[in-house]
Amino acid sequence: RRGTPMGFRRRSTPPAPPPPPPPPPPPPPALPALNKDVLLQAAGCAVALAVLLQLLVFARLRSHKPSVGRRPLVSLASEPRRADAPVAFVTMGETELGLHSRRLLAERGYAVSYSAGADVPADGVPAVVVHLASQAEGVLGPARTTAAVAAQCERLSPPPRLVLVSDARAGCDVSRDVSDGDVEMEVSSHADPRLEALLFAEERLERFANSTGKDAICLRPHRLYGDSPPIGLAGFLFSGGGALMAASRAYTTLTHVENAALAVGRAADEMMSTTRVSYADVARGGMANPTVHTRIVTDGSIFSASYLLGCAACVMRCPPAVLPLLTTVLSPVVRLAVPTLGLAFGTHQYFDCSAPSDPAAAPPAIALRHALAGWAATAGVGARLIGPLYAVAVACIAAVAMPPTDLPTAPWLVEAGPALLLSAAALFLIHALMPARASLPAQGKLMPPVIEGGVPILGRGIDFARGPVFLITRLRSQYRSLFTMRIAGQRITFMQGPEAQRSFIRATDKELDQGPVYKFTIPVFGRKIVYDSPLEERQQQIKMVVHSMNTRSLDAMVPKIISEAEAYFATEWADEGEVDLRETFSGLIILTASATLMGPEIRANLVQEVARIYHALDNGLTPFSVFFPRAPTKAHKARDAARKEMVGIFAKVIQSRREASARGERHDDFLQVMIDFRYKDTVDRATGKVLKTGTGYTDDEITGLLIVLLFAGQHTSSITSAWLGAMILSHPEELAKLQQEQRATFGPGDKLNYESLLKMDGMRRAISETLRLYPPLILLIRKVMVERDVGQFTIPKGDIVMMCMPAGNKDPRFWSQAEEFRPDRFAPGSPEADTWSSKTVEHGVDTGKMLSFGGGHHMCSGRRFGFLQVSAIWSILLRDFDLELVSEVPAPNYKDMVVGPEGPIRVRYKRKVKPPGA
Repeated sequence: RRGTPMGFRRRSTPPAPPPPPPPPPPPPPALPALNKDVLLQAAGCAVALAVLLQLLVFARLRSHKPSVGRRPLVSLASEPRRADAPVAFVTMGETELGLHSRRLLAERGYAVSYSAGADVPADGVPAVVVHLASQAEGVLGPARTTAAVAAQCERLSPPPRLVLVSDARAGCDVSRDVSDGDVEMEVSSHADPRLEALLFAEERLERFANSTGKDAICLRPHRLYGDSPPIGLAGFLFSGGGALMAASRAYTTLTHVENAALAVGRAADEMMSTTRVSYADVARGGMANPTVHTRIVTDGSIFSASYLLGCAACVMRCPPAVLPLLTTVLSPVVRLAVPTLGLAFGTHQYFDCSAPSDPAAAPPAIALRHALAGWAATAGVGARLIGPLYAVAVACIAAVAMPPTDLPTAPWLVEAGPALLLSAAALFLIHALMPARASLPAQGKLMPPVIEGGVPILGRGIDFARGPVFLITRLRSQYRSLFTMRIAGQRITFMQGPEAQRSFIRATDKELDQGPVYKFTIPVFGRKIVYDSPLEERQQQIKMVVHSMNTRSLDAMVPKIISEAEAYFATEWADEGEVDLRETFSGLIILTASATLMGPEIRANLVQEVARIYHALDNGLTPFSVFFPRAPTKAHKARDAARKEMVGIFAKVIQSRREASARGERHDDFLQVMIDFRYKDTVDRATGKVLKTGTGYTDDEITGLLIVLLFAGQHTSSITSAWLGAMILSHPEELAKLQQEQRATFGPGDKLNYESLLKMDGMRRAISETLRLYPPLILLIRKVMVERDVGQFTIPKGDIVMMCMPAGNKDPRFWSQAEEFRPDRFAPGSPEADTWSSKTVEHGVDTGKMLSFGGGHHMCSGRRFGFLQVSAIWSILLRDFDLELVSEVPAPNYKDMVVGPEGPIRVRYKRKVKPPGA
């Protein structure tokens, strides 16, 4: 048939049968019943023995009596007992702190007496009473004993001076992070009844000082520790609890009892030397204005909780912290079960360690090693076995409970699992039996604390965009000097406080670089200008600006500023009326900036166009622009169009200038300096060969520099002028001082000039104080190019660091009446005079506090020009007009990059000097 040879039908071949499935793997060998029973019995024995050891250790700790039998760590220079030696009385004198306080006071030459409780003898009136309130037994013991001691001292004649030992935690909210805390972080109440009792004790001390008229001292040691171990903590460590807390986030400070006792001795000496007379006279005397001096006491180092656990493992031989992955899971459990330990391991609590330590104090590492060795000796060798025994029990139970598995690759786990678990327990046992280390391991680098919270991916970005100053100010009040948050995946570390701020402003560009973080200004300033240029070219650009602001140039600019201001007020203001200072100075200073910085062509013909375009450029720089500079927002689109228009305007002026320069015509202004500028040649240092010939600026680059100068010279000066008006007109006493200064500076026929502006110290102080309260910029930003140590912390490479000027300028830790307008704080002789010199417009010797102009080699190069411009304008206003503020002083608008007032500053004026030609 068709398709087959010989007509036969083709037969199909049947498919081959599938191969038989492989035989199932043999089941894993079951653990013999005898082994299971043995392991369970071993676990039970291990637990029983561990519990027995715990009871014995508990009994040893409970029966332990504090002593100074071991060689003391701290001693003071001995003084011979004098006939009129003051009597120092110590309450709670049989506690460990009491023993060391008595010892050190005796070494200082005091006649020391004490009581085991809170009884103060009525005979033999002491000169100083030291009440160890934190050592009182019972939850309410500190309050009860302090009330009794204060009442007894008030009945004595004359009443003694009182030193109270409290606790650093009494002054802060211990339920949240407390970073770099100090005595300014006060709370009014506590949920913890013992801390509430300590707070009451401190309040009773204040009442005692007021009733007796004598100064008192309140010492606040933080996490006091000594040779006597806390029973709960010691039991937790020896039982292996520390092994589960390896990744604890907490940083903390500690205070050894001998260092606390040293602080007691220093406080007693201070009390006795207050009036600088004999001991007997001091005992009879009093103070006209009694004050309670509160001081936090620490050993001087910040420790991480994980490091402290490692130290305990090295010295006490308790189980090491080896299970960091469980910390996140177990921290909430520990916090619920043992709230005190939960807070200690999960919450930052460290206090200011920047003050120089007492030279007689025990170094932190030595004090910690000494105490841990004392804990181990008190608990006994048997305590070391508690953790390993529990580990053996857990390993045995886990080996028995390990289920069989059907996975073909896991039989080894069933066979080797029990052996691995028991081996781990054996390692715990070997660790426990090893001798204690003679010294502590070095602590690794501490990074600034990371603030938790925010939303996924964006972190704290939304809070930051809503108002960075309010966010940073709130966090600064809690975290103080250094803290880190994540914004859109980037670590951002804030540096607040003098030490951190000094580190920021003194850094070189190779350490903290501006370029990478100010890229958001490129759409406004342009390419190859300032932050888009290589470091070498950027430094040459800045140097050009600095040299253009020398004394000769400033002297030549002042007549132009005065002429523009006088003409403006003569033509734009009537004889009397009402104006908004924001609008007034915005219009005026665009004229003065154009006349002094941009050249006569711009001033004569294009100033109104430049002002309109500048406004659009300014609106295109917001905190949102910092992170998303190219986002297609309405403001950004207007910004880009405005810059293109600005380039077109300036290009004609620049071309005209270039043609005039080619004909030999020259102008004495900043525009001519930029046209004449040439970068230095790039030269091979080895051969001297010129690798690249220096070039000048292109028209686009000159336009960019003019925009930079306009931002620096117009916006900041106009806003500062408006804020200065709001301040002096809302403070009549300061206005009167400036008016008196004007009369003293200018006689009949005297004219305003460069020299007379420099003489007006009061005006310059008022400008400085205005800038302190209302700095034009919110943030200074850098990128960390190499690891940077600040205090005891290390900021890692790659972090973005920020310094918030409003938060630093009004930090209540370092500025008295920080929110008040007080220009005389910068006057010679004032306690804050060294922070800033209004005369030279430079930082004083106490640098790092006044941040309005930055600092270091990136300090604002136009600050002298700005001071002259603002002082000239306000000198004219005070000379020619009577002024009255008729609106409230508005709040600052921190949503803008350059901080102006949120609302109008309305002023009613009346002319008192007729303009020329009127």
